[in-house]
Amino acid sequence: MRLFLRLAERMGPQRVVWHYEPVILTSATPLSWHLEQCERLASRLAGATRRLVFSFCDYYGKGPGRLHAALQESGITLADLTSVEHSGRLRLKKNKVQRALF
Repeated sequence: MRLFLRLAERMGPQRVVWHYEPVILTSATPLSWHLEQCERLASRLAGATRRLVFSFCDYYGKGPGRLHAALQESGITLADLTSVEHSGRLRLKKNKVQRALF
């Protein structure tokens, strides 16, 4: 965090980009958790950046199976971003995060 803020001070907020990634939705880290974390961090980065890249994990090949197997022992399950439960929630939070950054 300190390094990001120093870099923004030196280079200018228009030249540094904050990446919040990869977002992996699970029973332990649902979309609401990630949005809360993003909002919390945005308030700390206020004025230090003008851009946020919010990226979901891109599952391909054997990745999802291996991740699911690794999580199975812990009882944590992967969540589906395309489910009705998540519909529209990102758009609602986007404005709140933007307000925190600027």
